[in-house]
Amino acid sequence: MWHRGFNQWLVRYLYIPLGGNKQVIISTISVIAFVAFWHDHTINIVIWAFTFILFILPEILIKRYTKKYLPHLFKRHWFKYTAALASAFYIYLLVYSNIIGFGYGIDKAYILWEKVWEEWVSVVWSLAVLSSAVILMFYQRSLEGDRNY
Repeated sequence: MWHRGFNQWLVRYLYIPLGGNKQVIISTISVIAFVAFWHDHTINIVIWAFTFILFILPEILIKRYTKKYLPHLFKRHWFKYTAALASAFYIYLLVYSNIIGFGYGIDKAYILWEKVWEEWVSVVWSLAVLSSAVILMFYQRSLEGDRNY
């Protein structure tokens, strides 16, 4: 319940007043910086904020470009699966970012990253499972009326 309330507070009192979806990059960076400062003042949290921003900016830019210049792609059958696979890899990156900021720090997270990617079969399986979960989320979103996933 706390995270949901904190998320709603961030959206209502920071993200939207800073421009929301009209200024998505500035709003997002500001909210992430605030969350980092809220949690702690350590180098691991600064690295978490930096990597989180680094990982989320390509998503924002690609989504903006695709909606503006290539809106027909959203109707292509294969696009859903490509987006799901990209989302699964993105989930990996965000988990890694959280491990750095809230867990082990960058040194141990790097060792963990190497260990995970040594077993490529487990990576393929986990990406397949995550992609399937994302496709289910796309389906749920389409039921809610948001067709542009």
